[in-house]
Amino acid sequence: VATASGVILRRQAEPAQVVGAGQPILVLGETAQGLIVRANVTSRQAAQISRGAAAEVRLDGDPTVRVGRVEQIAAKSDSATGVYDVEIRIDRPAGMLSGMVARVEITGQDQSTQAPSLRVPLLALLDARADQGVVYVVDDQSIARRRAIRTGGVIDDEVIVLEGLQPGERVIATGAAFVRDGEPVSLAPAATATP
Repeated sequence: VATASGVILRRQAEPAQVVGAGQPILVLGETAQGLIVRANVTSRQAAQISRGAAAEVRLDGDPTVRVGRVEQIAAKSDSATGVYDVEIRIDRPAGMLSGMVARVEITGQDQSTQAPSLRVPLLALLDARADQGVVYVVDDQSIARRRAIRTGGVIDDEVIVLEGLQPGERVIATGAAFVRDGEPVSLAPAATATP
């Protein structure tokens, strides 16, 4: 009994064939929840994509534009190619079949978050993976605290922060890679240019 209605994508056994325990016989595709389009992106592109971002999908030879949203961004790159897998959910996949080739354009950020985003210097971001990263925040006692954040891309030399920081919090940018969680820090005076 199939877990959901859908279509048979592949038959891996013939009638009356003897199969071993646990061997797949049919591969099913469930379409009631939409269709997933997989795209490969570079690490630089992955850092600029956030989950929920709007995307446009075009099939080769079909001018119809299908709208979707980024559902998942791989946390690790493919060891052979170095690219990241991005999954885009298409809610109305009429005319799309499993295995088709498409062109994907990610057109915007997640519109479901109404709160305004913050920006921090690119140098402050550590351990960046897809839309996740780490920064060091300086608390009221001048102690560096490691903080996980969710990012929404890069603009010039700044990272858009969607979650994990509050307005007014102090973030370590210069020398962040040399700081450890719980260490006391002191702010150096700003350098001034001399003629």
